[in-house]
Amino acid sequence: MRIFISHSSKDKTRYCNEVVDKLIEKLGKDSVVYDALTFEAGEKSIDEINRTLAYSDLYVILLSGFAVDSNWVKHELGEAHRKLEEHTLDRVYPLIIDPELKYTDDRIPEWLKDYNLKYIARPAKAAKLIIERAKDIKWSRHPAFQYRNTIFVGRNDLVNNFETRIDDFDKPPINTFIISGLPNIGRKSLARHCLVKGTIMPPYYDFPQISLSYQESIEDFIVKIQDLGFTEGDELPKIATKTFTEKIECAIELSKEISKLSEIILIKDDGCLLDYRGNIADWFKEIILSPKLCCQMLFVIITRYKTNFESIRNISSAFFLNVPELNKSERKGLLRRLAQIKQLDLDRNSLETISQHLTGYPAQIYYAVDLIKHNGYPYLQRRYNLLADYNSQEVSLLLEKYKDNPIVSNILALLSRYDAISINMLYEILSVTPGYSEVYDTLFQESFFELEGVNGEYVRLNEVIRNYIARSDSKILPAHRKKAHELFENIFRSVYKELHADRETGC
Repeated sequence: MRIFISHSSKDKTRYCNEVVDKLIEKLGKDSVVYDALTFEAGEKSIDEINRTLAYSDLYVILLSGFAVDSNWVKHELGEAHRKLEEHTLDRVYPLIIDPELKYTDDRIPEWLKDYNLKYIARPAKAAKLIIERAKDIKWSRHPAFQYRNTIFVGRNDLVNNFETRIDDFDKPPINTFIISGLPNIGRKSLARHCLVKGTIMPPYYDFPQISLSYQESIEDFIVKIQDLGFTEGDELPKIATKTFTEKIECAIELSKEISKLSEIILIKDDGCLLDYRGNIADWFKEIILSPKLCCQMLFVIITRYKTNFESIRNISSAFFLNVPELNKSERKGLLRRLAQIKQLDLDRNSLETISQHLTGYPAQIYYAVDLIKHNGYPYLQRRYNLLADYNSQEVSLLLEKYKDNPIVSNILALLSRYDAISINMLYEILSVTPGYSEVYDTLFQESFFELEGVNGEYVRLNEVIRNYIARSDSKILPAHRKKAHELFENIFRSVYKELHADRETGC
């Protein structure tokens, strides 16, 4: 993929160089044709321009008053138009970078006015748009690339829940989509799939991303949003002197600018916007509830903390989903599709055998397919432990902060013994050891457990973690084992009495 950047040299310093720097950062130097990079000093000529245009796939013209008056640019535009009509150039992409230049300007060729000409104030936005057009061209040429990058299996209930919400016109539009779950469980993929399927963004869209930790606050949010390069002005030096109310208003205005550009910010949150109890930060509530931000999707938040219902029930502008591990059917589906993409010759029995060693991490399935692709299926058959080891590495990172906490180990050991257990029974078991119930609540908020049953009356340990605990030396506390035995005995005794009573009455 080669992108030809047509521009006026008078716009280099204030705009074009920054665009090209961002393109190089994302795509590599060889993907960009830009005079300062491509031509030696004094070597730019008509022949050189024609030669480089001949092997370019996307022609980008950065329009300004200087550009439309430039003889070089006029020639490049004419050559690009000719190649476009001859179908030897995939696409022309014009962007206005001069606020004084209007799309009706007589100096702009008539054929170029057929495009949706818009003024793009910030180089970062221009670069992002160019990258997305390049990706679109690549995918249209090679559909397999798009399939590989957008493959998505299952999660049907979650996707349907999202679609039902955005199609509910009796409720206000949502501007914030919060997705919780274990790291690497597929939260970002689900977000992308939901937004594409809901026609909120195109498949080739790239999220601008920021990360926030539990130690950060609204000031960091403002700084990182502004650092994306999409907004004008510079509020950063003044942040420290603003009141808290002024900071919130500043964040709202920055978010409004992002919204005008139709950007959706992906925020990887580790306790800043949503704390470990599942409560949304009050200042962020004020931002997303602002009437100024009520019309379109603006934030996608990826977090491991499940939302607290009491914290979110009055926030109509946000929607929340929790992502469990892939179920067995979804694992098989993803495995089969990836095997097809990699052109692996695996029959149904082989796929079934492999799937039995998978725990629900999408990345583990990619790893299994890569092992087969590079080493052959017999290699994996002799080393299924590699899949378990891969899972263990992921979970050990997740449990790192709890490595010296025996309460966590004991709770996980207890839950790993059951496919699912009544929540009421679990709390009764944990009640014999003070402090355990509170730790369980914390782990639940961190997506270690999933609710089951019609009314969510049962809880199960996420299978990704359960598999890891089963391979460890974790043991159930004797007090927990004794209480569980007592409770189950009571249940069996009660069932026995009911059955015996039914026999005596003839029921």
